[in-house]
Amino acid sequence: MEEAKIEVKKAGVIASYKTKCEKIRHKPNQTVINYLEEPSPQEEELNFIFRGNYKLHFNSRITDNDIITLAPSFKSYANDLINIDLSYNKISDEGGIAIAELLTLANNLRSFNIQGNDIEIEGAKAISKALFEKESVEYLNIYLNNIQTDGCMNMVIILLINMI
Repeated sequence: MEEAKIEVKKAGVIASYKTKCEKIRHKPNQTVINYLEEPSPQEEELNFIFRGNYKLHFNSRITDNDIITLAPSFKSYANDLINIDLSYNKISDEGGIAIAELLTLANNLRSFNIQGNDIEIEGAKAISKALFEKESVEYLNIYLNNIQTDGCMNMVIILLINMI
């Protein structure tokens, strides 16, 4: 029963993503759609794990335009999101800000990985603000982004506050 619920949620994300892509005249990332359509019998929770360095995803990595349309597509199911892994994609500050908007609604998020993207200071600030007081987050990986000292300090402050 739970598996069917996950598949229904994924179908809702896909439909919303396609509609949003049409509105901005952006070609939907078919590999992302295929990933979301793939049945996952062992999956009992809603996860979005799309690693850009995975051999089937490498040539279709998520860009800012993809994430700007994808992130809002997950909003109806944000409380159900448990793990987000968008490592080694092509997401910059603009995409980081779009992800941050989703993170503000993801109250049950346990892990968030954006390793190896192009996120800089503004994206890191938006993400750290979104993660503020998200006590459910147990794992955060921002390695190999260009967040510099300002972005790093924001992340450290958030982590310290969440530990208390």
